[in-house]
Amino acid sequence: ITMSESGDDGDSFNTNNIESFLVKHLEQQIIEDDETSPKDTNLQYCDSLNTNNIESFLVKHLEQQRKEDEETLTKDATLQVISGHLGESLTSGGDSGSYDEVSNVANDSRANGINTTKQDESQNPLKEVEQGPNSGLASPFPDLTRQQAQVQPGAVRVPGINGCTEDEIFASINSAGNDSTKVETLIQAAIVEEDNFPEATAISSNVLRRRRRRLIGSFLILSLFVIAISVSLGVLFSTKETLPPTLQPTRFPTQEPSQSPSASPSTTIRAYLENISPYSIQAFDDPTSPQTTSLQFLENDHADLFQTDLSSPDMRRRIAQQFALATLFYATGGEQWTQSNGWLTVSDECKWISSFAQAVGVCRSNIIRRLHLPFHRLKGSLPPEIALLSDLITLDLSENALSGTLPTELGLFTGIEFIDLHGNNLSGIIPSELGLLTSLSALHISSNNLEGAIATEIGLMRKLTELSIDGNNLSGVIPSELSSLSSLVALQLSNNRLHGTLPSSMGQLTFLEVLELGRNSLSGNLPTALTNLQRLDRVNFERNYLTGTIATGNYSFRSFDVSYNQLSGDIAPLILNSLPQIQVLSIAVNRLKGTLPTEIGICSNLRVLLLQSNRFSGTIPSEIGLLQSLKTLNVNDNNSIRGTIPSELGLLRSLVSMDFSLNELSGKIPSELGLLAQSLNTLNFNNNAFTALPSELGLLRKLVSLDATKNILSGSIHSDFGSMEQLEILSLGFNRLMGPIPTGLGLLAFLKELHLGFNDLTGEIPSELGNLQYLKKLLLTSAGEFSLEIPSDLSRLTNVRILGLAKNGLTSSLPSFVGTMSSLKHLDLSNNRFFGKIPCQWGAQLSNLIQIDLSSNNEINGSIPSEFGLLSSLGSADSFSGLIVDRTGLTGTVPMEVCRLRKQTGFFFLLDCTDHSFCGCCDDFC
Repeated sequence: ITMSESGDDGDSFNTNNIESFLVKHLEQQIIEDDETSPKDTNLQYCDSLNTNNIESFLVKHLEQQRKEDEETLTKDATLQVISGHLGESLTSGGDSGSYDEVSNVANDSRANGINTTKQDESQNPLKEVEQGPNSGLASPFPDLTRQQAQVQPGAVRVPGINGCTEDEIFASINSAGNDSTKVETLIQAAIVEEDNFPEATAISSNVLRRRRRRLIGSFLILSLFVIAISVSLGVLFSTKETLPPTLQPTRFPTQEPSQSPSASPSTTIRAYLENISPYSIQAFDDPTSPQTTSLQFLENDHADLFQTDLSSPDMRRRIAQQFALATLFYATGGEQWTQSNGWLTVSDECKWISSFAQAVGVCRSNIIRRLHLPFHRLKGSLPPEIALLSDLITLDLSENALSGTLPTELGLFTGIEFIDLHGNNLSGIIPSELGLLTSLSALHISSNNLEGAIATEIGLMRKLTELSIDGNNLSGVIPSELSSLSSLVALQLSNNRLHGTLPSSMGQLTFLEVLELGRNSLSGNLPTALTNLQRLDRVNFERNYLTGTIATGNYSFRSFDVSYNQLSGDIAPLILNSLPQIQVLSIAVNRLKGTLPTEIGICSNLRVLLLQSNRFSGTIPSEIGLLQSLKTLNVNDNNSIRGTIPSELGLLRSLVSMDFSLNELSGKIPSELGLLAQSLNTLNFNNNAFTALPSELGLLRKLVSLDATKNILSGSIHSDFGSMEQLEILSLGFNRLMGPIPTGLGLLAFLKELHLGFNDLTGEIPSELGNLQYLKKLLLTSAGEFSLEIPSDLSRLTNVRILGLAKNGLTSSLPSFVGTMSSLKHLDLSNNRFFGKIPCQWGAQLSNLIQIDLSSNNEINGSIPSEFGLLSSLGSADSFSGLIVDRTGLTGTVPMEVCRLRKQTGFFFLLDCTDHSFCGCCDDFC
């Protein structure tokens, strides 16, 4: 069929053109069959012009036209024009047809009794279909018989289409439906069986492809619509805070490295490790690196294990786990660990860790879940390859000697719940990648050398309950983002260099129980929002620069420490509103004032009460005696507290330490304190106006320190004091004590300091003091008027560092046995009546001596021993330490050895230079 025959070009090839085409060929058929066809078959022909006839008609004339026009028109263009434009021209209406509807049309024709006569099979276009090479194919119209598909030769003998109008000719076409689907189905069914029409297959394929494209397009549009809705809903219901893009660490590649069938197992292992651990690539180039050593371990020792099937997920995980653990072992000196039994010796890496007693449940299904190596002497940097243990939920490497920085790869432990790295030497900043650990509940990195600001990204760790970063060198302010940690129970930031004010937003941490911010440089007032934290029971703000008052509120603290600040006001509201929960109350070294409230006796759980260095006044309330749990009581340096010590304090049977120094207390020290024999460890009464020490203090068998210096104590030193067998410090100087030094003091085997100076003691220095082998300080300066000489038994005091015997009227030669006190640093024998020469042994044996004071002993004579040039430590303490020999009878010249020592150390040298012949080479000393 050519365009010229249609009477128009392809664009106008519509229904009218098709009608003209059909009329033309019908007329031609009528002329050819005019002589053989009966004239009474006009109606029969018109009635039988149904779908079946159209099928035969189209097939026949398509075959004829193909043969006539195959040189002028390509096959594809011809059939596509018919298929395409025929579909376009018949889309004006009607429901979409189906294959079944076409079949129904043929069935309707048979039901109406339409008869057809058999025509010459040579003129039957379906004959070729039956006999062609594709004749074995089933007909697309199984309900059509061959007889129904034929037209009797005489039936078309209608001159000028007599009795058959154009509408009647196309009535059967229209009865099949006006849409393209039905007509396309008819045409495809007619031509798909024609073996001489290869175009039929192309047309059918094009139609199917178009339909597939429509279906695929529809599916893609629907998919995009669903995705858009999902994304919108995700954005709508997501949390407000999102992780910054810069926080996303480089994940391990999920794509497996390509493997050549000829690759060796070792090459495959390295390629796989370089894929999952890109930060190891450069380390592999260093033959001495821990990573290279670990790779060699896998290649050499476990080659048989890993050459089975590297594509197995279990095998890949095993490689990653063993590589990570081996790298940790070699990077932290595994050979020097306190315990490394089993490491790298067996093929199962879970058994490496399980060899430790505290390692319980380290693996599950051969997946490492817990890594516990505390107190194992790990030394070196923490390798980033540890992140390959991606399924860890617990990592504890605390109390080791790890150095270097915190690896940013720790941010890859997205499922980890517990990290403890405290007690190491880690440095650098806190990596912001830790904010990615959204499953973490505890982070302990205290007692390291971390510096810089606290990473604000920590505020993204919403499941965090414990944050401990105290004991570092962190600076900057406390980030307000920490207030987003709604699950936080413990926040420990003490011992850093943080400054600024306390964020008021901390009042949002409603689950907070522990807040430790001590030993920083924080300033400003205590946030009143702290009163909202009903669970808060331990607060530590010690050693900061906090000002203002302690706000009133319904506190529930069990421990409250704001010592060493600049707080002012009254403490009564704090005590009254914290009852009876408070256990530790430390408000020392502030500017607090007022009296100690009697209600303090209701604090039945109070164990520590530190009130020193404030401006309190009044008396010590006797209600303190009701605090049966009290262990520490310190009220020193409150200069306006007066009165006596209540005897009720003898009821504090748990009391360990009591300090009332630097006040205006007076009267007798109550004997009831002797009832505290089972607990009391420290008693401090210095710088008051007490008048007497009771002998019952000798019952305090656990007492370690007794200090009552600078009072107005009178009477004698009780011999019962020798029964305080645990005593280490006995300081009774600067009083009015009289009588002899009790010999029983020689029984105090653990005594380290004995200070009895500046009293009115008499008698002799007991030789029993030579039994005090741990004694380091013996101060008897101006203790009284002792007779005779220093007992030689004191030569056994080899641990004495300070020996003060000045102003005691001692009369003897300078004791040579002093030279045996090898630990001696300060020797003061001034203002006595010593005579004779200076023993040369002192210079040869007292190498630690810093100061010698022999002044105001007029009868000391001779010259300075040249051996004093060996005292290399002489004068090293301060500018007034050295050799003090003024107002003595020394003569001669200063030895050159001493002069050189003077020039080397610059020690203080005080001489009485009235005798110029004594000065010698050291005239500048005079």
